[in-house]
Amino acid sequence: MSATKIIDLLRKLLTLHSALHQLAMKKTEILKTGDIPSLDEHLKEEQKYILAIRQIEHERVEIMQVEFHRLGTPQSDQTLTKYIETINEPERTNLIQLQQELVEKITQLKTQNELNQQLTSQSLQVVNMTLDTILPKPKELNYGNPLNAPQEKNTQRRSMFDSQA
Repeated sequence: MSATKIIDLLRKLLTLHSALHQLAMKKTEILKTGDIPSLDEHLKEEQKYILAIRQIEHERVEIMQVEFHRLGTPQSDQTLTKYIETINEPERTNLIQLQQELVEKITQLKTQNELNQQLTSQSLQVVNMTLDTILPKPKELNYGNPLNAPQEKNTQRRSMFDSQA
């Protein structure tokens, strides 16, 4: 009974992770084009999948804890691999296959997310470099005695944004 429920949950997790991987690949293209409104919508869509994954994973953990409690397994040994060892065929084969597919999909997702993180970091570096070239450099970064500093008349301090109240 619980083995089939865990198989169903792992299938759902695999489906959700596959969809999240597809979203991560789309995010890469969005980051390349620099379309910020699309990126914002895309992030909201990703959050929905992440929430669903968390809920299903929580349900899977609860079911497995009940099953391990029934079997008298110590908490340090409560893994999916240990659970697979306790069940019979054909559920064992299904669980092994699903576990391998899920690990593979999560690895692909992790790789794609690392690429997206690098693209985001590079974009931020470009923005910072652009701001550094546009904004005027301060004359003195260290504190000095204002009495010894030459008085400059008719100089206005410029802020990052030119605005008037």
